[in-house]
Amino acid sequence: MKFHPSVVGELRHENENLEYKLKLEITRKYVSKYDVIQFLTSGPGHSLWYSKNINQKVLEKVTLAEKQLQVVSSKEIMVYGLAFIPGHGLLLSTDGDTLKIIPENSDEILDSHFAVDSLEPKCIHVTKDNKLAISAISKGPLYPAAGQRVVIVMDMEGNKHSTFEFDKNMERLFTYPWGIASTTNGNVFILDRTDCNCDGRLVVLNQEDGSVIDIFNGREKRSFVPRGIVSTNADNIIITDCDDPELTLHILNNSGKLISYYNTSDIGIQKPFSMCYISVCMVRLCFCM
Repeated sequence: MKFHPSVVGELRHENENLEYKLKLEITRKYVSKYDVIQFLTSGPGHSLWYSKNINQKVLEKVTLAEKQLQVVSSKEIMVYGLAFIPGHGLLLSTDGDTLKIIPENSDEILDSHFAVDSLEPKCIHVTKDNKLAISAISKGPLYPAAGQRVVIVMDMEGNKHSTFEFDKNMERLFTYPWGIASTTNGNVFILDRTDCNCDGRLVVLNQEDGSVIDIFNGREKRSFVPRGIVSTNADNIIITDCDDPELTLHILNNSGKLISYYNTSDIGIQKPFSMCYISVCMVRLCFCM
């Protein structure tokens, strides 16, 4: 999917007196055999890794052929987060406190040197300054929040740099940190699911000291049901929102302020879910129909 300014489609600022024009052009469409893709990341050689853990556990690597997805490998494994690290391989969080890795040019699942010490790792993200951000929670029910709900930042050797859990008033920062993105100014953006209906919010943190820069709860007087989050080369943040009937891409700046939004149903995209950003003007989205 190409993502660039044009006169097709309307991208509105939160201040309705301002309007921006945006064109979302579907240049190619691929259909998987799954009804939903929860996690998605790009790999080398025009490849994608994606997973789902609803009703069945699957992790697949595919390449994008002319007209269809070509499955390179398929595994039955529970996945809570994916991140491809060039030169290393695919990092994934699954059951157990140690992240797994599938090395480049290999199909074997190995233990990595990243671990979260008796917690359950969830989403993972490689930051703009080449650190690894991992969300992790205590074992037990997801809701209501109990025990630890944290985001841990490590270097590529697995050494912990920061752990974010409470704000300056010692209030819990997260209920269930579901997705992470980052920008070059050092900010970290965490999608936080607040209940079992998948309602949520976006918590924007300073990576250096963990201070809260902003909290985004969606557009005024609307529910916010965030599914996926990605940062672009232009340092914007894009969030998919499945609040029916308006299915939205929210575009925020690198401080977490809403710049614009776009209704994906305008171009026939229903239920936008996971995304990965792969080039200067290209966003790939996967969505359940």
